[in-house]
Amino acid sequence: VYEGFHLDGTAMQSEEWPAAKVLMNGEVVIDEILEIVDLSGRKIPCSFNAGPIHDEDGNITGAVALFRDVTAERTAGMQLRKSEEKYRSLFNSIDAGFCILEVLFNENEMPYDYRFLEANYAFEKQTGLVDAVGKTMKEMVDGNEQYWFDIYGRIAKSGKSERFENEAKALGIYYEVYAFPVGEPEENRVGVLFNDITKRKKTEEKLIESESRFRTMADASPVLIWTIDAG
Repeated sequence: VYEGFHLDGTAMQSEEWPAAKVLMNGEVVIDEILEIVDLSGRKIPCSFNAGPIHDEDGNITGAVALFRDVTAERTAGMQLRKSEEKYRSLFNSIDAGFCILEVLFNENEMPYDYRFLEANYAFEKQTGLVDAVGKTMKEMVDGNEQYWFDIYGRIAKSGKSERFENEAKALGIYYEVYAFPVGEPEENRVGVLFNDITKRKKTEEKLIESESRFRTMADASPVLIWTIDAG
């Protein structure tokens, strides 16, 4: 019996049992996880630490052992894993592109690049960038516009989220973006949720161009032209 716990005698003689490693081989055991049964029959996961006791001649005469109940840690770990699994499932199920960036600053605290830390399945479809995680934007794309670095740098430093539309000219794509700070301020991390709106922007540009041509023609025409609301 060890402080309210009872151990199987056979297990105690086995070389697999951590105490046997100490007593038979003189090993030091650090944070080995065991499942111990208390006197009520309840199984408890414990962290086991132990070291040998030697006499003056260097012979092993015993061991010092410490058990620590890690039930709470295991429960918290399981809950964290479940939470991470749900997050990962949601992360990869959305159609919008999503990534987490680490904004890189120079010695003058000016943003000059960013590194991709995480990216969901839709990221590649939305950007055309393959295997981006761990790489910087400048490594992936030559000639990326400085205003992207400035925007994400501002968000990382200010701690304030922003919504905006902008063109990634190097990719030939317009994006609708929601960007927000992630983690601690000193980490300079920004989460980015984005959608390709190129088709919409091209349609808007064509409409503006058409209206401009009509306005030019109307202003140059000697004939009176007006529009009527059908309603």
